[in-house]
Formats: sequence, C-alpha cells, structure tokens
Amino acid sequence: MSKKNLTKIREMIINKLKDSGIMPFIIEEVNYSLNYLNYYKLTNIKDNIDLFIDKITNLNQQYYKSLMK
Repeated sequence: MSKKNLTKIREMIINKLKDSGIMPFIIEEVNYSLNYLNYYKLTNIKDNIDLFIDKITNLNQQYYKSLMK
C-alpha cells in the first residue's frame, strides 16, 4: 500500500474526529498513534469509524467531566 493511500485514510479519520467535536489535544494524540498503524489496522478503523468515534467521544466526555470536578 502506498504512503499516499495511508495518508488519505489517516486524514479521513482525523477529519471525522474534528467534525465530531473532539478536543484538539485528543485528536493530536490519535493522529500521532495513527502514524504507527499498518494498512489493515487503518482500514479496520475506517470501516468502523462510527464505533471508533463513539469510543473517542466517550473518552473526551470522561476527560471533560474530570476537569469539571
């Protein structure tokens, strides 16, 4: 798989996270982590993007609640 295709998949995932209102520092961490995943893992995330966003959104909400305490 070419680097161009991997980059497109990563960008699509990050754009979906940005659209869902995730805190920027979480997006940065996810972006950093995505650089270490291979094509099959990235494709799996892409194919299950709604579940992935749900999990990251839950993490985002838990962090926000911890700040409010």
